[in-house]
Amino acid sequence: MKERFDRLLRHPRTEIALIALILVSVGMLIAEIGLDRGGEAFTYVHLCGDVITGIFAVELLLRFWAAPRKGRFFRYYWVDIVSVLPL
Repeated sequence: MKERFDRLLRHPRTEIALIALILVSVGMLIAEIGLDRGGEAFTYVHLCGDVITGIFAVELLLRFWAAPRKGRFFRYYWVDIVSVLPL
């Protein structure tokens, strides 16, 4: 089961989907900076950004679970782990 998840997470379509989510997340962050904090649009954009960050956190948890060598996982994904910590 772990090997199947590992293959799925390393599949090019999964990687492309993650790249697209990263780009959307950056766009949401830029929009969030430019919007009025009290507005309804800000709340929506902030919530969408949090949902995307949650997706990244779940993806990292699955990668950790499927990783045969946990030390290598932390060496390779430490930046990604730090990026989801604000969630």
